[in-house]
Amino acid sequence: MKPLFRMITLVNRISTVQNMSATKPNAPAWYKQGLDPRNAKPEMKTRPKWYKPVSVLALVWNLMGLMAFGMYLSTNQAAMDAAQWTAAQQDLFKSTPVWVNTAFGAAVVFGVFGSIALMMQRTLAVPLLLVSLTAVLAQCSWMYFLSDAVKLMGVGLSPFTISISIALAALAIHGQKKQWLT
Repeated sequence: MKPLFRMITLVNRISTVQNMSATKPNAPAWYKQGLDPRNAKPEMKTRPKWYKPVSVLALVWNLMGLMAFGMYLSTNQAAMDAAQWTAAQQDLFKSTPVWVNTAFGAAVVFGVFGSIALMMQRTLAVPLLLVSLTAVLAQCSWMYFLSDAVKLMGVGLSPFTISISIALAALAIHGQKKQWLT
């Protein structure tokens, strides 16, 4: 009974607004057309076809980063011996500052959540991916400028990681400007 009552109320409301528009010649255009701006939803622009696959790949990339972070945290002496790390490499690993490990964790966690927000087309993706980018840059700044990590371990995927982080943050910002994100 309630749904029927709601439908009748809605029909009466629409007809009332339409009837009133004829009686008020100076009414705004939306009023004359019988529209109620309080119920209007912002119009979302259509996203390009590549948007969804790119956002899924972004999530996969960040989940792989989360897995790498988990493996990094679980690295112990036996794992270093099995990987045949030199004494200098082991010392570097053991002396890595806590803030660098925190930046690594923040980069991947915020990247995962930012990628999920990107997939769900939410504007929350912008700040999440910007925090992830900032954390990536902090981590890599230690690696490139404040330690001998590059000399001892090589650059690895860090240039690629920086590039992907910049691209994802730029995609989120661009998507927000184009109204792909709500």
